[in-house]
Amino acid sequence: MQCAEDDGESRTAVFVATFPMPGDLTFDWHTHSDHQLAWAAAGVLIVRTGTATWTLPPSRALWIPAGLRHETLSAGTATMRTLYIRPELCPISWPDFTPVAASPLLAELIGYLAEPELEAGRRQHAEALVVDRGGGSGRLAHPGATTQAIVNAIERAKRRWGSVMGRRRG
Repeated sequence: MQCAEDDGESRTAVFVATFPMPGDLTFDWHTHSDHQLAWAAAGVLIVRTGTATWTLPPSRALWIPAGLRHETLSAGTATMRTLYIRPELCPISWPDFTPVAASPLLAELIGYLAEPELEAGRRQHAEALVVDRGGGSGRLAHPGATTQAIVNAIERAKRRWGSVMGRRRG
């Protein structure tokens, strides 16, 4: 997957914003016209939605689709580095808040995309990598997973573990 070509309105499909956040700072309830990938470069963020509260250490980010209402808080001193992604230029179509693993590669790409003088071809390549890392294997929870599917997976793991441990004892 990759972000589409820029339509000329602005230079990029992805904009990076950095917000130093003193302890207990709150960005009150709001929405965005762009998708957002909220990430704590340092410290811990908390994102509240109408149905859930997400805790985001530096190892986790949260995909926030355009138009979904949320508020963002810092749990102590934090630095939020967030991507705003133009929906019409992005193939990710997750309809709901989705946690994403913030790997060291994703963290480096976010920093790279924050460079103001990044050449257009390099920017487009980095945007494609962000979409690939955020839109594929980096997703932490499969939205189609049901409680029963998770229970079944745990039961299978227990059976496998038991058979391994039984062989070791005998």
